[in-house]
Amino acid sequence: MPLGPKLHRMNVTRWIAGVALAVPALLTVAGTVGVTRFQAKAARVHRVPEPAVRAATTPEALERGRHLATTLGGCTECHADNLAGRVMENNALVRLAAPNITPAGVVSAYTDRDWYRAILHGVTPRGDNLLVMPSRELRTFSDADVLAMIAYVKSVPAVQNDVPETHVSLLGQAVLGLAGEEMWAANKIKHDEPRGGRTTPNGATVAHGEYLIGVCKGCHGQNLRGGIKMGPDAPPSADISPTSMASWTRPQLEQLLRQGKRRDGSDVNPAMPWRAMSAVTDEELTAMWLALRE
Repeated sequence: MPLGPKLHRMNVTRWIAGVALAVPALLTVAGTVGVTRFQAKAARVHRVPEPAVRAATTPEALERGRHLATTLGGCTECHADNLAGRVMENNALVRLAAPNITPAGVVSAYTDRDWYRAILHGVTPRGDNLLVMPSRELRTFSDADVLAMIAYVKSVPAVQNDVPETHVSLLGQAVLGLAGEEMWAANKIKHDEPRGGRTTPNGATVAHGEYLIGVCKGCHGQNLRGGIKMGPDAPPSADISPTSMASWTRPQLEQLLRQGKRRDGSDVNPAMPWRAMSAVTDEELTAMWLALRE
């Protein structure tokens, strides 16, 4: 064999061996960077306004709170129908658990102010981050509606249910940190943003519909164009912007929200919380349909 090709083969072999040795080191460095980023985001403590709030306990407020908590507010979607908590996901990356938020759970000592800050700011009473709390979406609600939800949640029967804590493995921290996933709403919220003047619209109107679909933006984006993946294996969220929804009839939207069926009759993505949305009133559904077409 001529010397040239032989030397070339030896150089290639050495290069491959060098890469093989370098890969574990590079993965270690990348993993460390990911874990560091994840932990830095998780550890942020927020200075949040401490408003003097008091939730009304009238029958009307409790019923309004029940309706929101079990539909658009999504409380039962994560924390189970009785609000006693549940494990939502458990894999090699993360055990995602929604805690028991009945009076027997981790919120037993919460004041109305603590609840208000948890819902609207995504923080514990000390200002620590709450993991995967949809506070950015819930901030679209008026204070009256937020306080109604607080009144309802505080009124539910106490349920003894020990839910394991959420845990993100080192692998999960590395992956989520490198991917830039933001799992803490508080890190993206302007906590000093004024909330005065927010009202609760009503009627089968576009204004009411826009108020209601504000919570949809967590999955479908601020422009409602979708394309957001809610997990590594999840398909991207659908485009529900006016461009896509203009041809939808009200019965088709009703079929989607009440039965979990697309226009062609196929099942929607299981991540779509249609079971909770199925309990919206006919007036709310009409308002949402009008707003989605605007």
